[in-house]
Amino acid sequence: MLNHEQQYSIWPVKKSIPLGWENAGKEGPEGGLSGLYQGSVDRYKIATLEKHREKQLQGIATRLGLMKSIFIRSWRTLIEAGKFLSYAD
Repeated sequence: MLNHEQQYSIWPVKKSIPLGWENAGKEGPEGGLSGLYQGSVDRYKIATLEKHREKQLQGIATRLGLMKSIFIRSWRTLIEAGKFLSYAD
């Protein structure tokens, strides 16, 4: 069986399928188990990769924010030191 979250479950063929689940089309004593296991592993890898990508993006955003603040501070320091003219002058 398969639910809306793409989770698989093993269910007796003779029993009716509960609400929220549908037939995944895999039957037999062992025929469907290897496919179910492989699908679970693949979803775990995808979830892990998505979490890793999110952390990378957060790190990039943090570094860009720091670089922006350093640039602004440096620019202000140069203007105050008279190295550059500001647009207001």
